[in-house]
Amino acid sequence: MWAFLISAFAYWAILFFLGYMGYKKTLPTATEYFLAGRALGPFVIGLAMLASVQSAWLMLGHQGLQYTVGLPYTLYFSHMFVMLFALLTFYRPLWHLSHKYGYVTVGEAVSDYFGSRIPRILIAILAIFYGIGYIAIQLVGAGLVFEKFAGWPFWAGAVAMSIVVGFYVIAGGWRSTAWTDCLQGILLVLGMFLLAGAVLWHVGGWEVMWDRALKELPAKYFEVPGGAVAWGLPFIFTLTLSTVGIYTSPQYSMQIFSAKSFKAIRLFVWIVISIACFYYFFNTVVIGMGGRLLFPNLAKPDMLPVFIATEKMPLPLGIMYAIGLLAAMNSTADIYLLFTSGIIMRDLVMPLMPTRSIPEKRQVLYTRIIGILLIVLTIVMVFWRAAYEYIALFGPLASGYGLQMVPVLLAMTRTPRITMAGASAGLIAGMIATTLTYYVWMYPLSIHCSVWGLIFNFIVCAIVSLLTKPPEPDKIKKFHGYLEEVMGK
Repeated sequence: MWAFLISAFAYWAILFFLGYMGYKKTLPTATEYFLAGRALGPFVIGLAMLASVQSAWLMLGHQGLQYTVGLPYTLYFSHMFVMLFALLTFYRPLWHLSHKYGYVTVGEAVSDYFGSRIPRILIAILAIFYGIGYIAIQLVGAGLVFEKFAGWPFWAGAVAMSIVVGFYVIAGGWRSTAWTDCLQGILLVLGMFLLAGAVLWHVGGWEVMWDRALKELPAKYFEVPGGAVAWGLPFIFTLTLSTVGIYTSPQYSMQIFSAKSFKAIRLFVWIVISIACFYYFFNTVVIGMGGRLLFPNLAKPDMLPVFIATEKMPLPLGIMYAIGLLAAMNSTADIYLLFTSGIIMRDLVMPLMPTRSIPEKRQVLYTRIIGILLIVLTIVMVFWRAAYEYIALFGPLASGYGLQMVPVLLAMTRTPRITMAGASAGLIAGMIATTLTYYVWMYPLSIHCSVWGLIFNFIVCAIVSLLTKPPEPDKIKKFHGYLEEVMGK
């Protein structure tokens, strides 16, 4: 216990230091605080964006469902290739538009394009649903880690992590967050490989693991559908699509805006595909399958990695994995805390103000206050529901809200026929359908709630767009005309 606590506090001290250094170097302006002056190079933006998508969902949730479901869950990891859709369709045009016209949030771009505050406010509401869900997942993970490694009450670990993340995010903005995430990206990848190595050591290697698995695990573990009918191809495919919502979310767009060049974004994508695919398709399979051989009757499969680290790894390596766990959680919670706070400030508070003109220094101050309020709200949410759900299923619910941005992003970057009324009505329909098909009628017809949301989103958007007036010609020229010039679109 004490060895883990000393290591965790030392690690957190480094984060505090990096947060303070980021605070000293960050000017109190919107571009500096939210986007680090749009000056992040390939190494920093690549590691930061890699860390932001690898979270408690990766470090606990994926292994838990791989343990429970088997091969059907492995097929879900094909979402790593689906993310190319976001790169090819949205990232490049969004980066060009933000650097050309100085947008800080995607809501600002949408508001400018449609000439209305309505979609901007709706995007801010969507970002709140998406961001709070993701932050909650990380706090749940931190609570579980400190409960197992340090013997703390669940609530203490969740609150402790929220304080640490809150400090460096609120202090230094995106610069502090990106710097800390460079370190945390390395730690979380190292933790994943240590854990997989320990499992292979104890089961006797890759070939022995497969031989034992085929003999000892039920046949359903290797079939589609798996142990539950829900894990048939319709659910797996739509669950995969839900993950695109991470990369189309309003928060992720702000990361795109902060890159110094689009080459940095392209490099990030290939880093993620090359590294992440390996530890998804290899490490997670090893940990889930091998873990089931080592611990065949776990009541809480999400806790599998923690059991492996505490019972099957030497103390120093177990602690290194635990720090990697915290790094994964911190590096996701911090980004969503920062950008969700910024979106609330710039896309919800400012458009509703009578003058809508707030000095940038005061914007930063108000954003910091919003960040504190978000932390409190998320902690309440953790104890209300998130602690009792599969982390790996709560994650796609959150990203399902991000997926509802697809028609809006298509309007700005690809098809000018989508109207303001259509995009707004589609967003509302998508958010409602996503919520209802998770909390009221969970996954009807074995289709994930995020895709139900997108289906209703597209239908409503198309019908309303056909009945309403397209954006003004000068706006179409400003956006689509400019993209044709720089991209040959």
